[in-house]
Amino acid sequence: MASFSRWFSIGAKLTVMQVLTCLSTFGIFILLTLWTGFQPYKDENINNLNSLARYAAFEFGSTVATQNPDSIRSILSKFIDVNPRLLVAGLQHGEGILWVGDMSEVSEPEVASKFLPEAKGRFTNGRLYLKTRITGQMGNELVFYFIADATRLQLRKWNTILMGSLLFVLSLAVALLIASPIRLSLSRRIGRLVKSITNITSTGDYSRPLASPGNDELTVLVNSFNDLMTEVKNNSDRKDEFVGIASHELKTPLTAIKGYIHLAQESGTAADTKVLLKNADRAILKMEGLIRDLIEVSQIQAGSFTCEEKKLNVVALLHATTEDVRSANPVRKISLMGAPHQFMVSGDQRRLAQVIRKLLGNALRFSNAPAEVAVSYSISEKEITVRIRDFGRGVPSEDNLRIFERFYQPVRIGQYGAGFGIGLYISKAIIECHKGKIWMENEIDGSSFYFTLPIIRSLDRS
Repeated sequence: MASFSRWFSIGAKLTVMQVLTCLSTFGIFILLTLWTGFQPYKDENINNLNSLARYAAFEFGSTVATQNPDSIRSILSKFIDVNPRLLVAGLQHGEGILWVGDMSEVSEPEVASKFLPEAKGRFTNGRLYLKTRITGQMGNELVFYFIADATRLQLRKWNTILMGSLLFVLSLAVALLIASPIRLSLSRRIGRLVKSITNITSTGDYSRPLASPGNDELTVLVNSFNDLMTEVKNNSDRKDEFVGIASHELKTPLTAIKGYIHLAQESGTAADTKVLLKNADRAILKMEGLIRDLIEVSQIQAGSFTCEEKKLNVVALLHATTEDVRSANPVRKISLMGAPHQFMVSGDQRRLAQVIRKLLGNALRFSNAPAEVAVSYSISEKEITVRIRDFGRGVPSEDNLRIFERFYQPVRIGQYGAGFGIGLYISKAIIECHKGKIWMENEIDGSSFYFTLPIIRSLDRS
């Protein structure tokens, strides 16, 4: 059924839904009308015949078996005379039934089969058939058979059906009249949405959002599609920007290596050659770091990024890594506040040092000398919180929640040089791999980056 419905448009489905709704309403109306209008009228006729049977039982006295059949027919004839709708009356007498009235009604051999037991009454072909058992004055059981003219009942039934049919046609017309504009509006809006999506997929132009008037579910769908287009456009822009940045970042060390090797070939002294080769080696290390970052990004995306779990003194690691960065940047002031306590964490020493270096590198990169970079940490019962504070321009508020996204470049990046935009993305993955948190807060002058790590125990207290 589901696959079959795919061949029809939404407009056709809505039309079918309208018709089916009207049909179901019509069916419910007919059932209710027959039950509330026709059935009570039928029950009233059955009750009248049952009353007649009780009165007849009183007339017959104590027993029927000893009475003459002619007297039985005489009594039954009186009831037919006073009740014009009663066509035939019968009474069980011995092995047979004594009939009185229009004998053509009981000429068929299977007439007895038309009577239902337990005084339920049967309505068919304009006749009401009733078989009822009445207990006589002496406890004897009398079985009466009545066939009554039910033309009025038949007419009432057909009038009910006719009225229901007219109401169905009227309700269908009203439903179509009311729902058709809504259906056409929905069909047009969906058609425009499909056309717009087709144009977007064929042209690749994601810069034009779809109009979304109203406040219904279709509007929510359009808004969600617009958000998706915006995300696709942003990803496409990031991809283009990344290709440009990657080509520049990888070309720079290659050009330097090529130049150093060329100079080394022309150099006349071993000392000069050694210096040039050392510079070339430094450029190679930079390129290796760039390639390593790209590999780690692919591992994070693939879900194969892992961290070692070894016990290490995180405070000692923080001091050692800060000192390494300070030695590599002698003209910059990097302060570290906090005594070298021995707080143990379970983690990957290389990757945690990588996070510290990236955060310190960003702090140095986005603040000008002689601005200081301050490193500090605080200890709670369950975790250590590391703070790296710079005194640069800070991060624009619109970039606060996005700087940890893959390939995202804050607006201020243009002033301080390019980059892959993956350093903070990798740092976030590393900290989360250690069950910690990382975030950024803007300061009045600059910004602070924080990350936390759960502590195993303190060796100072053991």
